[in-house]
Amino acid sequence: MLKLRLSFLLLLLSSLTLAQDPIIQPEGLVELGEHTWVIPDNELGSVPNVDIVISHNATLVIDPGLCRENGEIVLQEARKLSDTSQCYIVSPHYHPEHTIGYLAFPESAVYINSMTQGNEFVRAWFSIDDRALASCQDFIPA
Repeated sequence: MLKLRLSFLLLLLSSLTLAQDPIIQPEGLVELGEHTWVIPDNELGSVPNVDIVISHNATLVIDPGLCRENGEIVLQEARKLSDTSQCYIVSPHYHPEHTIGYLAFPESAVYINSMTQGNEFVRAWFSIDDRALASCQDFIPA
């Protein structure tokens, strides 16, 4: 019986490590207006609609996606659309499919979110109480 349980556990663990994050499909890029594009989610779970807004001096990315690979795809598409060096990143809320892609962006990119959103992220993903949260304010993006 122990062998059967261990076999099941190993099978479960191997399936978890083989699972991949859903990947953004940049070939679906659509121009919405003169300065605005979207990479649609194509109805894939855990893939947001990624918005890219270009101005003459900066690029705004809304929803950088889940995982570094998605962020790299979004960054590559943003760079194709504009050669501005300043980039801003915004997430509508703290879920990982809307936030984690920022890891692919250069340190010069500015990540914008509210203190409320930062607190929600810390509470949801690190499960800490308010006293611990107060000691983590430097961690939370402004």
